[in-house]
Amino acid sequence: MTTVEALKGEHGSRSAMVRLRNSHLAFVPGWAEFVTFNNYLFTLSVVIIVPWIWVLIRSPLFFLLDVFVLDSSWFLIREGMGQFGNDDQYSP
Repeated sequence: MTTVEALKGEHGSRSAMVRLRNSHLAFVPGWAEFVTFNNYLFTLSVVIIVPWIWVLIRSPLFFLLDVFVLDSSWFLIREGMGQFGNDDQYSP
């Protein structure tokens, strides 16, 4: 069954045929199945993979923020815990 025959079937519509006719990959065997599979992959990536990438990128960024910004001397001095003798109130 070709892609055109598949789109003419029960799930096809005129707009799908127009889009297919305008596609340069319209008559590649298995193109409709490939597009359908890629739609599933896209949904899977948006729902599962993209949030994990966000977590994996965000965690080292917050680690670097903590090490190089929050523990840097200008932050400690600005907060009154630096070299001006004001850090006794924070000792146990």
